[in-house]
Order: sequence, then structure tokens, then C-alpha cells
Amino acid sequence: MKKLLTFCTLLIIIAQWNWLKSQSLEITLSDTLVTGYADDLDNMPHSYATIKNNSFNTIDIKAKLTIEQLGEGHLVAFCLGQCYPPTDHDMISPGSFRLESGQSSQHNDFYAVLEHGGNIGTTIIKFRFFDINNENDYAEYRCIFNILYSSVEDEFIAQVTITEAYPNPAKDYLQFNLKNNSTLTLPVLNIYSPDGKVYKRQSIYSNIEKVTLDISDLPAGAYFYNVTENNKKSRSKKFIIAR
Repeated sequence: MKKLLTFCTLLIIIAQWNWLKSQSLEITLSDTLVTGYADDLDNMPHSYATIKNNSFNTIDIKAKLTIEQLGEGHLVAFCLGQCYPPTDHDMISPGSFRLESGQSSQHNDFYAVLEHGGNIGTTIIKFRFFDINNENDYAEYRCIFNILYSSVEDEFIAQVTITEAYPNPAKDYLQFNLKNNSTLTLPVLNIYSPDGKVYKRQSIYSNIEKVTLDISDLPAGAYFYNVTENNKKSRSKKFIIAR
């Protein structure tokens, strides 16, 4: 019995050692939620990530792109030391990138770009960075690109002043200080998720100076808000629900 326990303990130690050895790579920073605007074709949204080599050895890594959801008309390009053409399908970087022991990649060593072509929608991608000599040694992160309608506030928004949402992060309620200077329109404050689903709508009457929204029924996560009126939209802004 004693020998069996010793043997089992040895197996556990070996398993733990192998697991620790496999954790050579780490994502220390990453952009997991990126917003872009369909009318801004000069500034395509970027997602940056920093990869660190925690091992005692030099590691050559490659990046595996997995497209989990692709917005209509969207293409994904990325750079890892060198840049690769935009694609609409999964791919592995042909070239590799070297990280010395303890080294982290620099800001521009890796980034992904969503080429949306002026199309609204959501694209979700995952990048796995792996040791070319051991594909089981990897680190990965997921990014959501959310392409909204417009980066420019419409003319009617000049009639509505609204502060940044607060508190941010929020828990059970969200507040805005605002003023509707026009008695001819009835703008609407919208709360929606990155995939475009609207969760809350609040009319902005001309005599209202503060809006408090109950968000206790919404799950934790990232959300956006904007103001709409007569099919016009203001630039969207982000807030976080954290519990």
C-alpha cells in the first residue's frame, strides 16, 4: 500500500512538472473588445497583444488565427514580426517570431486589423500563439470587433448634451447628466451589447437633466450606449457592468 501511494505521488509530481513546463507562453496584455466605425475607412480597428516567454529557453512561435464569427464584408489581417494579407478563413502564420527567455514582444510586434470595408457588424476571432517545436505549449486570447454605424455625431445631437456614463464600471444602476435643448424632437438613449442587441431604451424629454437606468437585470460585461432620433445616431460609447 505504501509503495502504491509513493508511486501515485510520483505520477502526480511528474504530471504537475509537465504541466508547468507547458506554460512557457503567456498573454500579458491584449485588446479583447475593439470598436470601429463603418464610415471611417482611414482608421481600421486594431487589436494588440503582448506575448511573454516565461521559460528558460529561446522559443520560436507562430500564430494560429481562428475566425469564430465573421461580419459580412469583413476581412482579418495580422502581423507577427511580419505582416500577412487579409483573409476570411482560419490560418497559421507562415513565418515564426523568436522570443528569448523572459522576453516579451513589443507593442508593434503583434497586432490584428479588421478590414470592414464600410460594413457594420461583429467579427470574433481567436489567436493561439504556440511553440513551433511543441504545439501543446501555447497561449491564446479572443477579440471581439464591433463595427458601428458612424464616428461622427449627427447634427441633431448638437441639441442634446450628455455626459459620460457613471459610475463606470457600474453594478446595478447607470446615470447620465444630459439636456435636450430641442422641443421639436424626442431623442432616445439606447443601451446595447457588442452584437447590437438593444437592452434598454429611454426617451430624453426636454425637461430632463438626469437619467438613471436600472441595469441590475443585465449580466456583467461590456455594453455600449448612443442617442438616436429619426434614424440618426450619435457616436457610441462603452461602459462596463462588473459584479
